[in-house]
Amino acid sequence: MNENTFKERLKLFFIKNQRSSLRIRLFNFSLKLLSCLLYIIRVLLENPSQGNEW
Repeated sequence: MNENTFKERLKLFFIKNQRSSLRIRLFNFSLKLLSCLLYIIRVLLENPSQGNEW
């Protein structure tokens, strides 16, 4: 499959389906935000007296 035609088809799909494209982008953004928050919580709850165990 030609990569350019696949990219063009994806662009056309997302242009035609802007509402679903927005939903996908919001979902991806929320996943990134959630993973960032979980990492921050993990760092804050980490006990510094134990040191690095890896």
